[in-house]
Amino acid sequence: MVNDSAAIVWWHFSDIHWRANASEERARYLDTLFDHLERKAIDVHGLPDFVAMTGDLADTGKRSEYAAFSAQFVERLRALLARRSEVGIPFFFVPGNHDVDRDVTRRINPDMVKGISAVTHLDELFQNESDIDTLLLPFRAFGEFQANGIATAGDTKHALSWSKTIEIRGRQVYVAGANTAWACGYHRNEAGKVDDQRHLWMGLPQLTRLDKPTTTPALSILLIHHPLSWLSSISESQCKHYIQTNFDVLLSGHVHTADGLAQNITPNGRCLHLPAPALHDRADTDTIRYARGYVVTVLDLDTRIGSAHYYKYTDAHGQKITKFLELYGDDRDHFPLDLRRGAAEAEREPEIGTVTDLLQADARLRRLDDHLVSQIDAVHLTAHTMAIYDALIGDQTRHMGVFERDTVATAAEVVQVCRVNLAFQVQEAKRAKEKYQSHRVVSSLRHYWETARHLPVPLSLQLPSEAYERLAAWSLDSPQLRTSESRQIPEAYLRYYAFCWLVSQVCFYLNHPVAAAAVFASDLRVKGIRPSSDSTPEHNLLSCRFDPAASQIVAELRVADRDGFLLVSTVKHFADTFIRELTDLWRRHYRVFPPFAITLYYPQWTSPNIRGEYLTVEATPIIRLLMGKGLYGDTEHVWFRELVQNALDANATRRGLSREGFESRITIQLLAPGVCSIRDNGIGMSSQHITRYLTTLGRSIWASDELDEAKPNKTKVNQAIGQFGIGFASVFQHADRVHVYTRFFREIGEGGWQVDFTSVDKPFFVERFSCEVGTEIRVQLKKPLTATQFSDMVRRFFIYASDTLEVNPPVNLPKSLDEVQLVAANTVHFVDLREINSEHAVGSFRFRVRAAFLLSLRGDRKKDPAPASYLLVSNAGVRVFEQTSEYLKPGKRYVVKEVEESSGRTHYDRDTNAIRHFYIIIDFEKGYSPILPSRNEIEITPDFSAGLQAAIHEAFVTALRQAVTEISSSVTDDKARRQHILACLTESNFAIPASRHSRRRVRWTSPPAHPTIFSAVGELYRSHCPLSANTEQGEIRYLSYEGVRTGTIRVFVLKQMAETSLFRVYIRAKKILEWLVADSAEEFALMQHLFGGEEWKSIREDRDIFVDRRELFAEKPGTPLSKFIRGDYAVIDNDIFSKAAYICLPANLPGSWQRGEAASHRRFAVSEHCPARVLLNAQHPPVVSLDKYAAASGSISEEQIRIMQLTLDGFFDGVVEQERVGVARKRWDALRGEISNLVNDATIKGMAFDVLKG
Repeated sequence: MVNDSAAIVWWHFSDIHWRANASEERARYLDTLFDHLERKAIDVHGLPDFVAMTGDLADTGKRSEYAAFSAQFVERLRALLARRSEVGIPFFFVPGNHDVDRDVTRRINPDMVKGISAVTHLDELFQNESDIDTLLLPFRAFGEFQANGIATAGDTKHALSWSKTIEIRGRQVYVAGANTAWACGYHRNEAGKVDDQRHLWMGLPQLTRLDKPTTTPALSILLIHHPLSWLSSISESQCKHYIQTNFDVLLSGHVHTADGLAQNITPNGRCLHLPAPALHDRADTDTIRYARGYVVTVLDLDTRIGSAHYYKYTDAHGQKITKFLELYGDDRDHFPLDLRRGAAEAEREPEIGTVTDLLQADARLRRLDDHLVSQIDAVHLTAHTMAIYDALIGDQTRHMGVFERDTVATAAEVVQVCRVNLAFQVQEAKRAKEKYQSHRVVSSLRHYWETARHLPVPLSLQLPSEAYERLAAWSLDSPQLRTSESRQIPEAYLRYYAFCWLVSQVCFYLNHPVAAAAVFASDLRVKGIRPSSDSTPEHNLLSCRFDPAASQIVAELRVADRDGFLLVSTVKHFADTFIRELTDLWRRHYRVFPPFAITLYYPQWTSPNIRGEYLTVEATPIIRLLMGKGLYGDTEHVWFRELVQNALDANATRRGLSREGFESRITIQLLAPGVCSIRDNGIGMSSQHITRYLTTLGRSIWASDELDEAKPNKTKVNQAIGQFGIGFASVFQHADRVHVYTRFFREIGEGGWQVDFTSVDKPFFVERFSCEVGTEIRVQLKKPLTATQFSDMVRRFFIYASDTLEVNPPVNLPKSLDEVQLVAANTVHFVDLREINSEHAVGSFRFRVRAAFLLSLRGDRKKDPAPASYLLVSNAGVRVFEQTSEYLKPGKRYVVKEVEESSGRTHYDRDTNAIRHFYIIIDFEKGYSPILPSRNEIEITPDFSAGLQAAIHEAFVTALRQAVTEISSSVTDDKARRQHILACLTESNFAIPASRHSRRRVRWTSPPAHPTIFSAVGELYRSHCPLSANTEQGEIRYLSYEGVRTGTIRVFVLKQMAETSLFRVYIRAKKILEWLVADSAEEFALMQHLFGGEEWKSIREDRDIFVDRRELFAEKPGTPLSKFIRGDYAVIDNDIFSKAAYICLPANLPGSWQRGEAASHRRFAVSEHCPARVLLNAQHPPVVSLDKYAAASGSISEEQIRIMQLTLDGFFDGVVEQERVGVARKRWDALRGEISNLVNDATIKGMAFDVLKG
């Protein structure tokens, strides 16, 4: 069937996910699909005028997949169409996230994408072709697929965007495509999985740079892969506006569910949104939720009316493709399309303006407001709540695109009607205070609308007054959007009213918690809360604004207690529920409600201990969560640590409860390759304990009052480790079967018990069993555990174990913390290592610090680098976690990870670490640790973090002081002592500011980040480190701090700077005889701290010297040679040269000219403006002779002047400016004869190059 009408037809496929290896199911599916296309789609709707495929053509973006897809799908589809049509039918493609080659993405710096946070960043990116080419590398295979003649679009060089105008039966159709997948794969969630939603970007230049048709097309279509809701909020807002105003149809993919399709389909309006279901190869197709199929769209270009036909595939009762009836509702079998409104409609974001503007623009609304003033106290119209509502409505209507332009009058009326309702609510809240009654508000509103009927001039509103009375009875906790009364209200009015009313209710209840307590009293969390006007502020809202970037209302509240939190959380809960109802209302009317959320903050609540979450639970999945990574992350054999900790708790508790001596004993055995046993002789369990605690997750005997009686050490027992009652569930992550043998330590006539578990969702059995006091847990593992793996597991969880622990097969473990080796034995020989042990108590926590600090390296640092630093947290010898930062961040466990640079070297976070090389164990005392349920986390306060870091710094300072004192007393040679002490002081820490800003100028203006360490370093440097004093003759003296302070030296300089020609010129000009030299930037910072007075001159870089060059270099005035030398050359008559003929200064000094620019001028013309870069010695023979010859230039020929100029240029370029000494020497040997003959000075001819250099 060939189309010959004004209607056009297109087929839309998406998310094909083609794998190179075919499956039998896919072959059957393709046969079914192509049969349906030929027998149904073509016969019913006609041949397509083009075919659109919106991404995810391949599964992993590999060339082999595109080759298979082209041969097995595209060419087969072309052949099918060629049999029915003589005209070539164009195909259009855009890439999706599965068209990204992730192997290539991993090699791209993710910061290129993750660093984008604003439109300006995006615009800068699209102006950089190199960056674009880099980001498109993962689409290379897709680009080749397009370039091989598969796509018929325009320029697809870098798969970023394209456009093409095609002619269909004499009508122009503009088709464009944009890549929404170029930012895929760079963002990851906390679990390390790719998280693209709301992290994707589509730059406006991708659309604005497209080639536009020369005449207005009959239809314009845009192809993208992701729905706009997957883009970042900034990108969505920007691109949505452009698409709505420039395209008639938006085709997309990426949606794999029926719900997702329904939420994104917009079949009428300014721009039709028509996503396609997935053509995805998978087996579970016979579900209502999953969407698998394609779309046929028919649209009449004259009437701009059409239909979208969705088809789905099922193999439940044989393979077939049927109409996707679940999508439509209302007994339809297609979506009716209507673009008529779009032809005359402008963008969907009219300006509503302020309430004052509304009243001035509409007489009806002014009468409505006048009537309100007559019915209510005027003070309530200017109340805090009303002002917030007015501001929010104005902001939201400007940014959210809720109102359509042809319904502005409706929107304006709705805004004012909701304002009327809100005014009566505010009045009731003010009058009633503690006894807010919502029925009185409804009565007042009914009276208001009743009296409005009898006004001299009718209001002429859009609804009858009875409808307004019904709307006034709405309540936030019982949405009434689906009632028969609501259905009688025009759909636009109902949609707008529901939105504005929601905003008004959020403002009201958040600002008046007393009213919330009365209205929502049926909610069990609110029931019983009785906030009084004395304890509840009149204005609970500190601030309330609309954030357009996140499309959310952000409210800051005065809430500072649990009751207030429950009230406003309940308000938010009902508001969130209403938003979902509102979204569904818009969808039923084929509209898309913009993303919208509410976020609450409590700035005056300093220590909240409660939070609200939405929860959907089923018992078995929750238990499986506790068993696995949801709680414990990727930690291996977590079950082993949990069971060992339980054994330790049991023994510790029995020791605390026993009135006589108790000898603790724990045995860990590998009974067989798949069976591990952990046995203690602790308190054991009775039958009651088994039922109440062992088999009930969330209950812990250690946290109960079960064992309170007769406790000689009650406090310590109450602080046992296992407080949470969930650790035992972790064993099922690795076990097929678990046996528990237990007997209570007190005689209660029970004997012992055996408990037999298989899995969490199967029954367990309890039976009497004769056993010793204590508990043995025997775990039958899913995977066998060899003796070696068993030993590794034990070592992984124990850093030391006392004699009370027996392991079989034996594992060699240290018996105490003192025996733990902090640094591998084979690395100790080349480092200066110091160990410190100390005990501490911070708050309620007690712990030992065992630390080793590497103060300086010996030998080749590249060949023998320092071992990686670590801080290990343990609990009575059981490992908790390890990190590379010396600082434990407040809150839950926080690990500062090292940053791997491209060079492979590891750099630690210097803003966190003060110590460069550290090896620390923090071992908490049992019962006094901040351990969390997962056993690999701790929860601490800022005070504890600060106290612990202070203890570590104190230990480091002790080690540093010991080392420096020892060096000072044992090393007699000043130079060796200085080098060794400096290495310890500067290589061991980051506390010296210069070590963190080694490329910047450092001035001592404020204390360092780690004052304890810096203060100690400064004191040790002052007391023990010899200072190096140098002279121009190269002599070095080593002086003490006191010797320098009372002497004549008042200059210190960084070593690299001291070796420059500029510094040599400086000391000669200033006649400085001696100065201190800092070997490193760190020592320079220490000198700045010690010698920071006005009488001292510190020189770190060129700029510190070159403040006023004229003070240093006295240029010889009126020298004839200035007419011939370059603009940045100067003849200097000053004793700064020693015996040299010239000195070259650095080229990057302040105000310096470019060499080329300076060479185009002569010195006499620019001496006032161009700083001198090359200084010529006015007393040196060649310069003297050249100056005399230049003085006679008035009597010599022009040819001689030209020769002199050429000779000078050769001298400047070949000798003075030449950095390679050998080349300069040869060039001088060639030039000295020419210069000698030119100036008639024979002494120059025999002058060696070394005489020039002095």
